[in-house]
Amino acid sequence: MTPDGKWCSVEEACDIAGCTDGLIRLKIRDGKLEGFKFNGRAWMVSVDGCKSLRGQLAPNSNIRKAEAKAAAARSKRPRKKLAK
Repeated sequence: MTPDGKWCSVEEACDIAGCTDGLIRLKIRDGKLEGFKFNGRAWMVSVDGCKSLRGQLAPNSNIRKAEAKAAAARSKRPRKKLAK
């Protein structure tokens, strides 16, 4: 977490929001969670956004399952056929 307490790593965001890193990254990609790349590699995520996400996910865990399923479906790529 940054010294001002406004930004955290994806791992810390998972602990705050109570979800997986895949869901955090999905929310950043979809623009539903504020974040930026630090040094061109690591994502820094808004702590306030993580707390808000926690409030959205806690009452209804089905949301978490549906978004994880959607993320998994998006990440699947067709397999290449091997030449014989």
